[in-house]
Amino acid sequence: MLKGMHIVWILAGLLALGGALGVAAQEAESCLFAPAVDAPLYAAPVFDVTQQVGVVRAGVSYTVTLQAPDYVYVQLDHAYGGYVARSQGALSGACGMNIPVDSAPLQSHPTLCVLVTSDAPVAVYGEPALLTQTDSLLPNAAYAVIRQSATGYYVYLGPNSGGWVSAGAGDVSGNCAALPSEPPASTATARANARVWSAPDVHSGTVLATLTPGSAVTITAGPVRGPISYSSDVQGDWYQISQGDLTGWVWSERLSPSAPPPAYQRAVALENARVWSYPDVQQGAVVATLAPGAALDIVAGPVAGPIRYDTPAVGQWYQVSQGGSVLGWVWSGRLSFVE
Repeated sequence: MLKGMHIVWILAGLLALGGALGVAAQEAESCLFAPAVDAPLYAAPVFDVTQQVGVVRAGVSYTVTLQAPDYVYVQLDHAYGGYVARSQGALSGACGMNIPVDSAPLQSHPTLCVLVTSDAPVAVYGEPALLTQTDSLLPNAAYAVIRQSATGYYVYLGPNSGGWVSAGAGDVSGNCAALPSEPPASTATARANARVWSAPDVHSGTVLATLTPGSAVTITAGPVRGPISYSSDVQGDWYQISQGDLTGWVWSERLSPSAPPPAYQRAVALENARVWSYPDVQQGAVVATLAPGAALDIVAGPVAGPIRYDTPAVGQWYQVSQGGSVLGWVWSGRLSFVE
């Protein structure tokens, strides 16, 4: 009898060991993604706050069920998952041909607004006023639209990368009613001696032209503080203006009204909202990181400036303050504006 019990125990142990090995083998066959930091989870393979549906936590491994060039689709439970940027963590396990590639067209994601461009190559601009054309030309394809203006759409071209195209560049479909809108451009009238400078700084800039008094200009950026006198360090507000083919900076006292207010007055910080010393990641430095949900006052902007180290992608920046103290510049993609 004792011998029989030993056999039962041995069999039970072997079954338990086999089960453990089976679980281990199953885990070894899985593809896992471990975020290095708490990272946004998106409803579509597009890096945009309007697509965020949750957060994946640092130190937790998530099962990958789909993969794309810049994203992986992770499963949080049997019915809930989303896309995470590959750059936010590391893959481990069987992540090769075992994991299917997400080849679904952007139109298949109901949360997105999608622009399908025309047959001709489409010009890409650095700002919603469509003044500064970049070196990029978009071929005929479908592009996710991140936000809109009265004259165009900001399309997604990669993580932290995109550009503005004309509203006539193609046809949009999908969830376009929910798109955030850029404020309309302000206008002003030139006063006497309104000179247009290449930079908002009389020390480093040069005079491009002198405006005809009473002529209308469009305010495309600003205000930005900068020197207004050769002989001193006196600072003033400058606005970037356009008039026909002319684009440059004019001191606010040479415009009427002299100080158009920012289109937005308040904002709330989103995930990964960093404050920069200058509206340009290539020249500025990070001076602070804002807590998600932090209330901010808009001091100046929008101003167009680089938003990536490795590409010429340009975005809109706003100077923000908190409690009366000016903090610095934040990329608009990290802000939720309050009307």
